Amino acid sequence: MEKRTIKVADPDGKTFVVDTTDAECLKYGFRHGDRAVDPHGCRLTIMGVAPVEEGSYDVLWFKLDNHNDVVCWDDDGPQGLNLREEGFRLLSEVEAEAKKTN
Repeated sequence: MEKRTIKVADPDGKTFVVDTTDAECLKYGFRHGDRAVDPHGCRLTIMGVAPVEEGSYDVLWFKLDNHNDVVCWDDDGPQGLNLREEGFRLLSEVEAEAKKTN
């Protein structure tokens, strides 16, 4: 499979490349471009996978709606974890659940 990438910038303004392929992003439970909600209720867009810093382990990077740069969920070291298990959900799932309760 061919690697697809895009260039993004972190909160410090450092630019880097993330892998946007399903093969990488789905390891974390989402696809590039998915609209999601984090455990705190913040809306975001999934960007792709890249190391947390050069030469380090991979993480999933996303853009919060209220920020211009990308951030990652990196609480306890190497991820390899599915962010759905950390409380991330697709925005469409959250919206559908909200309609059921109204």
